[in-house]
Amino acid sequence: MKYSPISRRFFLRGLGGSIVGLPFLESLIPMEYAHAATVNASTRFLTICHANGTYKPDWYPADTNLARMTTVGNTHREMKLTDVTGPVANSVSQLIGPEFGALRSKMLLVRDLNSFFPNLRGHQMATVLTGTIGRGNPQLWGTEINPKYLLSSIDQVMAASPKIYPNGEPLTRSLHLRTCLNDAEPEIDLSWDYRNGKLEFPTRYMQPLTAFNALFKTTNNPPVGNKDNLLVDQVLEQYKALRGNRRATASDKSILDDHMAMIAQLQTTVQNPAAACTTPTPSKTYDRYSSADRGPMIDAFNLLLVAAIKCGATRIASITMSRGVDDLNFDAVLGTTIGGGWHGLGHSAEGEASLNMRKVHQFHMKKTAALIELLNVPEPGTNGTYLDNSIVYVGNEQADHNAHSYMNRPILIAGSGGGALHTNKYIDYSVSEYRSRNYNRLLVTFLQAMGLTEADYHTADMKARGILAGYGDDRDSNADRSKPLPGIIAA
Repeated sequence: MKYSPISRRFFLRGLGGSIVGLPFLESLIPMEYAHAATVNASTRFLTICHANGTYKPDWYPADTNLARMTTVGNTHREMKLTDVTGPVANSVSQLIGPEFGALRSKMLLVRDLNSFFPNLRGHQMATVLTGTIGRGNPQLWGTEINPKYLLSSIDQVMAASPKIYPNGEPLTRSLHLRTCLNDAEPEIDLSWDYRNGKLEFPTRYMQPLTAFNALFKTTNNPPVGNKDNLLVDQVLEQYKALRGNRRATASDKSILDDHMAMIAQLQTTVQNPAAACTTPTPSKTYDRYSSADRGPMIDAFNLLLVAAIKCGATRIASITMSRGVDDLNFDAVLGTTIGGGWHGLGHSAEGEASLNMRKVHQFHMKKTAALIELLNVPEPGTNGTYLDNSIVYVGNEQADHNAHSYMNRPILIAGSGGGALHTNKYIDYSVSEYRSRNYNRLLVTFLQAMGLTEADYHTADMKARGILAGYGDDRDSNADRSKPLPGIIAA
């Protein structure tokens, strides 16, 4: 019988309709396929969205670092991010703290990118991935939104592209996780598709267990401790066969063990953690409007997202850790007596109120670092980690904390996308001939780093509407919108 090489798709067949991926094991690939196994994996694009703007002195490093930068032509100045001196050891700033210390060489911090809109309507998450103002509530804002600039978010452009999924239909083209949805204005969201003059929204999961069941095709909700029903057992026989293969190296066996442990941890995390129950335990449902539930909910989403990446279930994903006008009181989780809602703190003046706001931002940034760390582990069959083979964009729906401004937007990038982006840089565009750069060029940078060309994203519909080459709102006259940003893209 002709030998058939081991494929990832083989491992996506579980029992009872479940779908679980086991990792790619280089030692079990036939010699004629060994070279292909060392090629970098397909790049992933992940977005982590925060809300309510930032207090700039907390987000950026101290200005003393700017004087140490090297000017590059008339486009920007830069320095190694690992050389940045922060407020405490191994930190970049108050918000990019020591928890990012081991990741700094794999990150880029970018400043002085601006969005130019005809109004300052705030809390528009659509601006993060579309570069234009969202539709908003038609009864309140319909007259202020020019329908000419309604576009798909770039993650949806990527998800629909055969260049992103050249080998057929994935389990899910894009995974969208949200801790909370703006129920009053659902059209103001991070991710959307725009087709034939109509907005279409991808499925957005606001409960980890719902996302888990949909993603891994399981409907059973076993009690904790009932090993027979755990999802990990649905591929147990495959696991045993692989681990027992005489060609499997000790390293690959360790990878298998870690992967199975991850799946088991994921399932027990998204279910009720109560122990020793004798009847089926109801699924753990997090209170979207409770600050005490916010941390565990993000932790569960983080595990789910990482599992989806490692199992090859998707290449495009986003997680919204907090929404605009999110007015939770975080005292319960932070152990503080701030006594105010998150949205209210976001609009506070400088001083003590901003220091309280800093604590909430630090809470979300620590969760962000934890997610990035989970990706920063070796990816079998490649020359790097899952993070190295991904682009992780950390953004905010607006720039300033106390004003609806989109000037000098907070931007942090982790991972090089398989070498497509430079890393270990702190880049400042304020020295360019325009004293800044257009934010939409960042979107072009991401699209091109993911292998798309202008022909893929500057569509015939956009041309017919008169939108200039590039992406998003084109009303900034001083922007070369069609090119990626200088100093960032490598290939």
